Amino acid sequence: MSASSPNPDFWKRKLAAFLHDPPEKALDIAWHKQRAEAHQSGHSLDEIEFAHEADHTAAAADRLPWPTYQHLACSFDGRLNHFKHPLGQASLKISPFTSADIATNKAWSSRPKISGDPASPDFDDRAQFLAYWRLWRWWASDQRSPRDPRLAFLPADTRLPDHTIWAHNSLVSTFQGCVEDGKFQPAFLLFNLGPVQEYIAAARRTLDLWSGSYLLSYLIGIGLRHIALNLGPDHVIFPNLCGQPIFDLLLQDSVWGKNSVLADSSENEAPKIWDSLGYGDGYPRKRLLTPSLPNRFLAIVPAGRAADIGREVAAVICKTHEEIASEVWKIASGKLGARIDLQCDRFVAQSSRFLDLSWQTLPWDEQPAVTLSRAALLPKPDAGDAPDGHRSGLETVLELARNMPTEHRDVRNFECERFPAGTRSSSGRDISGWKDKSKLRDDAPLDNPGAGWSALYALLNWQLDAVRQTRAWQAWETADRTAALANNKDSLNGREEAVLNLATDAISEEDIKSINDSFDIPHLFKKGEILGASSLIKRLWPTAWLQPKHDFKKGEFSAPDTRDIANGQPYAMSGDDDRPGDRDNDKAYFAVLAFDGDEMGKWISGTHPNMPKLGEALADYVDGGGRRGSRIYFEDYPQLRDLLKRPRPLNPSFHLQFSEMLGNFSNLCARRVVEAFDGYLFYSGGDDVLAMLPANRALQCAQALRAAFRGTKDLNDVRGAWKRAGDKADVQLFDVSQEGFIQLHKEAPSMDGEPRNFPAIVPGPAADCSVGIAIAHFKSPLQDVVRAAQLAEKHAKKSAAKGGLGRSAVAVSLFKRSGEILEWGTQWKSGGLPLFNALAAALDAGQLSGKFPHRLCEILEPFITRPSANVGQLARPFQDAEGFSASEIIRREFARCLGQHENNQNVPDHEHLRKRLEKYLVSLAENECSTSQILEAITGLLTSVAFAHRTSVDTQTDPAPKGTTP
Repeated sequence: MSASSPNPDFWKRKLAAFLHDPPEKALDIAWHKQRAEAHQSGHSLDEIEFAHEADHTAAAADRLPWPTYQHLACSFDGRLNHFKHPLGQASLKISPFTSADIATNKAWSSRPKISGDPASPDFDDRAQFLAYWRLWRWWASDQRSPRDPRLAFLPADTRLPDHTIWAHNSLVSTFQGCVEDGKFQPAFLLFNLGPVQEYIAAARRTLDLWSGSYLLSYLIGIGLRHIALNLGPDHVIFPNLCGQPIFDLLLQDSVWGKNSVLADSSENEAPKIWDSLGYGDGYPRKRLLTPSLPNRFLAIVPAGRAADIGREVAAVICKTHEEIASEVWKIASGKLGARIDLQCDRFVAQSSRFLDLSWQTLPWDEQPAVTLSRAALLPKPDAGDAPDGHRSGLETVLELARNMPTEHRDVRNFECERFPAGTRSSSGRDISGWKDKSKLRDDAPLDNPGAGWSALYALLNWQLDAVRQTRAWQAWETADRTAALANNKDSLNGREEAVLNLATDAISEEDIKSINDSFDIPHLFKKGEILGASSLIKRLWPTAWLQPKHDFKKGEFSAPDTRDIANGQPYAMSGDDDRPGDRDNDKAYFAVLAFDGDEMGKWISGTHPNMPKLGEALADYVDGGGRRGSRIYFEDYPQLRDLLKRPRPLNPSFHLQFSEMLGNFSNLCARRVVEAFDGYLFYSGGDDVLAMLPANRALQCAQALRAAFRGTKDLNDVRGAWKRAGDKADVQLFDVSQEGFIQLHKEAPSMDGEPRNFPAIVPGPAADCSVGIAIAHFKSPLQDVVRAAQLAEKHAKKSAAKGGLGRSAVAVSLFKRSGEILEWGTQWKSGGLPLFNALAAALDAGQLSGKFPHRLCEILEPFITRPSANVGQLARPFQDAEGFSASEIIRREFARCLGQHENNQNVPDHEHLRKRLEKYLVSLAENECSTSQILEAITGLLTSVAFAHRTSVDTQTDPAPKGTTP
């Protein structure tokens, strides 16, 4: 039996826990238990008891050690008391329900009941639980008639309305899964898979880029599937697995494709769950092939088996990779073995060493005070973090518990004697192990383990970092230690010795064509390539594994080449030189865009300086009777008022919903935005995006991705077609009416299986991101351009003190064919991008001559006094002249060049350009930039504008920038 195998009633108990609170609880708290029983009907749960401690712990972890409801209660209507964005600075208001019965009926009729008799021993209880977890919220809010979008964001707690009832119910079922032998004993499991960026970037073809990204997402998905099938997908806190295409694909054979779900109680035949998920043929199926899972996950598992589960996850990932490598070797040796000397022993040795897996478990302490003392070991917080770092949230919870009036305490949160086994309440309910209110001491400590969530997670993360830094290293062993001297290294990663060598004189171009023809994949291999095991697996695993294992077709593994990307043709087949059109007029430059959220680690750890204050998260309203929300309770007691100014303590639902935000951005937004700018999405996992675009559209795409990430109303300006075959409509794609929450526009193309009628939560305006862009000629080595984009993104994130842009920025690297590399970057709020966009629009519209940016650069560059990189450290640096005003020089020369290079046939008013320049100059001065830094910022912007203009699709004059060759 697997170390993760559940007991016979495991899945029924989890379902009972998941259904313990109805979705509409916030609308009718007094009768919520009776409403929950109605939702549970028909599932044979009458005799099933889930652990009450699971609910109590989830409530304590998600919220605060509240006083009893007699001393603090709030009502929720969606308007006065509304849902608050977990990251702050945003909220979602909904029209009030006229009756809780309306919500009950809509939720009840949307229940995803699978076919079969729940009382039968053959009934698949696991599939029933998974169907509720995957479908109920979506059906009730969006897909199943009579749907009601308001059901998506009803809160679990009316006093702290920043997490949904769906997140709370999922957490309760998770905690139920950690009950063994009648005792609740949870533990964290944090797992990391590598290598990542260096492996993805090692790519000659665009398909290599996709294949490496997808392999890593697929393998982490294999580990997540193991947890989901043995414990439940709800045990994974992040990433959010609900709606993840790769995860759905991996459950197709074992769950979704084997069980039918009742879409309508009147239907005689129920469709398979898989058919209800919307992954049809053609373009909708493309979602299954987008790498969308990050390389790291956090799960809650039973403490007694935590280490075994970690080992199992690592083993199943390694076993799957070994099987993939075996299939790759089988197809490679079958088609290449007679022509080329393949190194089998070397292939096996290299593939077995490829994965870098690390994981850490941490059992929860029974009392939060113990966790607090252990957290003293953590490093001191960074400047700008919460004053006490990872201890801050837990200290807030403990201080509230200590200072709350004794008569207000809720017995569930404090140490207390329990009723003995066999004790039943007056209603006949078994209350064995429940706390006896009469035994609550005045000095009883807080003993709910969920309250220590923030400090426990910080300890776990710190411990895993130590594991990764001190992991064992397995030395390479070979019988012939001189063998390496005679073997070339992999031409993509530069590390592995050759397994496949196509650089020998014995291999001709005709041989290469014959090899590619045998695989029926044009340009699969290239003369001169030297590949090690990891690169060979990357090249062949889609054909050897994905195609037969998941019934994909060969044509589904296509991607445009860099020339297609430069031309804005993201759906051209890779390597297809027979496309219609004049190839001589093709555009030559493409861009790689690397997007990443800023300070995600601090958000996840609860130490981000923008974390909402507790007073901002609490319900604060005045109803018709003059009653205020929960904030007034803290204001009424002097010993509690100071807590309102503390950061809102980190909790599991924050993590659950943060994962949901990132999942919505990556799965719902990223592809649409990239394709609206004629780009191609290669990876979209959480806050990370890797895409390729035409050079002249990359900056626009970066700004649109930021708007989608933050859910700002700028996203409403993004128009385009989400490219499907024959779909060329230019429509508004998104509708943002309340920031932090996005919705597909009613006219935008969409696919089955996507949320359409209710808003999806994204990280919101409190969060931000940085972007790196590398622009190069389509003949440039792809891996060099990808690495340059990754480095540019790091430069955008690096602090200003270390020579970076200080986050919330975009950095651009321009590669001229002459070998010169030009760099420019700006923060989003600095005014640089509005000036860039205005100048680009004027150039593209013919309002300004294409010579304008070049002429202004020629005038300004001599004023730059910063020494070049060739000037040694001992050399005396150049000094700015006293009283010299670079900004004034720039203003005057900018105005003069505008007059010289405006289009006489279409003389516009350039006042808006001068205003945008002034805003940018003021921003640079506020950031205390030196004279040279100001001049370099302006000349870098002008050069970037000129570069983008010359590579524009609409620009027919000299498509290659100065300093390049055709």
